[in-house]
Amino acid sequence: MIMSRLFLLCLLFAWSVSPVLAEKAVEWQMEQKHYASGDHTFYMTPTAVKIVNKTLGYQVVSTAPKWRVIAFRLDDKVICDLAREKFFKQQGFHPGKNNSTDPKLVSTGTRAIGVVKADVLEHRPNEYWVCHLPGIGKETEDLLAAYFKIRPLNGLVVKSITNGETGYRKEGNSASAQRFGRVVMLETLRIKQVPYRHADFQVPTGLKPVQQIEQIMSSADRRNQAKSIIEELGLGEKFGKKN
Repeated sequence: MIMSRLFLLCLLFAWSVSPVLAEKAVEWQMEQKHYASGDHTFYMTPTAVKIVNKTLGYQVVSTAPKWRVIAFRLDDKVICDLAREKFFKQQGFHPGKNNSTDPKLVSTGTRAIGVVKADVLEHRPNEYWVCHLPGIGKETEDLLAAYFKIRPLNGLVVKSITNGETGYRKEGNSASAQRFGRVVMLETLRIKQVPYRHADFQVPTGLKPVQQIEQIMSSADRRNQAKSIIEELGLGEKFGKKN
């Protein structure tokens, strides 16, 4: 009799506190702009991350415990499911090689982005603003660095700048060095905590599996437009296609 009453009390307690816990569960929402791939929104919790590329129209979800990288497009109804290691390899990212201990990486101070304080690290000609979000671990930090093809660092990169990058301009049969100056490669526009929503990390069903993640990063319409331009310019054979 006593045991049954204790069991009932435990159930009542769990029922009473679960809504409170749900209210306190939070996630981080971050908006960033990348110079090449456009506007992004990120949703992050200790066990999940979601990337929404608002410019190119695709999404990426990765969740614990395996942290597989699942990319999909709702317009073309396609999905690509990759092991985390395979995604890293495709991005040329080596998580075991942490550059935070590189003697050429120098701390030059701190900066604030909203409510977050970031350490400013300089590795000429590049500058990185790196922060640590409460509850967000290395799995998410590495995934976002790999996504943007940024060197592995200890933390979440919220800004990336190249200063005095040297490129080459071809002039006739020779190439001359050219400096491009200061370019913001990645910038965080907003970062804040929001109430947790399970729906933010759900992967839709009924999508057609594809093997190449490139089919996710670019829509079918964009690929067809590019194909049409190549054919109009008569470059099909040059790009491996004979007319």
